[in-house]
This record gives sequence, C-alpha cells and structure tokens, in this order.
Amino acid sequence: MLIGLREKLLRAQTKFQPYMVDGVPRRVRETFKRYDEIRGYGGYLKRCQKACKRPIPQTNSSLIANHYDLIDVFSNDEAETLRKEAFSLSDDFDYRRGKENKATLKVPDGAFFDKVLEQVFSDETDARLLEYFGSEYVPFWCGMEQTEVSTANKRAFLWHCDKGPSKWAKVLLYFTSVADTGGNSVLIDAKTTDAISALDYTFGPAKERTSDLAELAKQHDIDFEPMSFDVKAGQALLFEPARLLHHGQLPNKAPRTIMQILILPSPRPWREALARLRNADLASRNDFSFPSHARDLEAVLR
Repeated sequence: MLIGLREKLLRAQTKFQPYMVDGVPRRVRETFKRYDEIRGYGGYLKRCQKACKRPIPQTNSSLIANHYDLIDVFSNDEAETLRKEAFSLSDDFDYRRGKENKATLKVPDGAFFDKVLEQVFSDETDARLLEYFGSEYVPFWCGMEQTEVSTANKRAFLWHCDKGPSKWAKVLLYFTSVADTGGNSVLIDAKTTDAISALDYTFGPAKERTSDLAELAKQHDIDFEPMSFDVKAGQALLFEPARLLHHGQLPNKAPRTIMQILILPSPRPWREALARLRNADLASRNDFSFPSHARDLEAVLR
C-alpha cells in the first residue's frame, strides 16, 4: 500500500517538473524512478554487484554497444524437437493474454525449462550478461507462448518499451523461423528511441500505443529505420526492452512459437538462484511481472 501511495505522489510531482531534465523526458524519469527508487531495484542491483565473486568480462558485445544481440541457441532440428516436447507437456493454453493475440502454454516449470536455459546461458551469453549487469543474474520467469495468424495488432504488437527498472534484459527465443511464420520482432535503435521518447511517447498508456511511428518521426525529422532479423528456429533476440522501442510482428503464414525469459540481476549464480525461486512463493513469477519490491526477490535469493 505504501508503494502505491509513493507512486501516486511521484506521478503528481512529475507533472509539475520540467518536461526534460538532463535530456531525459518526464515519462522516462518517472518510470525508472518508480522501479529503481520506490521499488528498490537500483539498490538491489548495487548489492548484487557487490556480492559478485566472478571477474567481470569485457566482451564489448552488441548488447553493451547497441542494447541488443542475436544469439544462437539450438539447431533448427533441436528447436523443432523442443517445440513438440513443450506441446506434449502442456495440457492447455493460458489465455490471460488472449487480448494480445497470444496464449501461454502451461508447461511445468522444471526439467524442460532447465534443458532450455542451459543452452540459452552458454559461456558466451553468460559473459555478455555478466558484463551487462556487472553481477550474477537470474531468469526470473520463463514462458512459452504461441501467436496465431491474425490481422489485429494489440498491446505487445504495437510500438512500446516495457516498463521496469533501468537495468534488466529479456530473451525472445524462437522455436519457429520467421521465414516459415512471418512472425518476428522489430526494434528501433537507441538514438531513434530517445528521439521519439522526447515526443512523450515512450512509457505512455497502452491505449496510446500505435502500430505506425513513421509519420510521427517524419513530422519531427527523425530518421526512422526499424530493425528486424531473419531469425531462424533456435535463435534468440537478447535485448533491453526498457531501452529500445519494439513490437511483435504478427505471423501471417503459420503460428509463431517463442519463449520469453525475463532476466534480473542476482546475488548468486543463476542455477542456485533459480532453484531458490522454485522453492519460494512469488506470485509475480506466475503473472509474468516484477516483484512489487526488490526486497521480495532479494529475500529469496540472498
């Protein structure tokens, strides 16, 4: 309750502050202050960094330089085998997100995800994430989802940044190829995202999201060149969803199957941290959201 009151006060105070402060727009400042300060994720990150026992590598990866990276996880055949296994393990879809043209497979959080995560966090990707956070990390939640062929863009399929702390990452692991489904992920680079954020778009209400930012960019002389990749089954997009504007591209040939993985800093290595999470009762893991305060996560992982 106290968090909610502090956030309401923050929103009220922000309305009377200058629109831009040190080049940061009002909505961006409010969102990061909400999570980093009021919800404690900034201090939590510092404590995770202090607790890290491994040397921090200097990979200078695309994740560091550009806020995104494309990684190879499985072969095409391995991805298809795992996709079939996921469906065999799932007895139903969770349609809580049906309004977003996608449904989550009810796959038990256990051996299947362990097998996938071991491949996702290869030595190379591990080094990228260790450098990015300056600490250990944990896959806080994972979700397999299928998007059906559709013509209605909603929520995740409209341009947006994901609200959250200033430092977190997401993996979109593809079990179907873009060439086979037409379903993809589209990004805007950091410079263009900043320019559009300055127009008071980023972190706005979901009802203000649009499927087309080209006209807005043109009106303000912003170079607008969205990025997408010919992602193969078994490849993954690793990126900062709070830093880059992005949207899902609906499949137009066949259903798209992906796994989303939310990655947060951790005071201990990810395998140990994940084991502790599974023995805890954090509703936000099942809701695919963040713990209401970082102390809830830290109490489980420390």
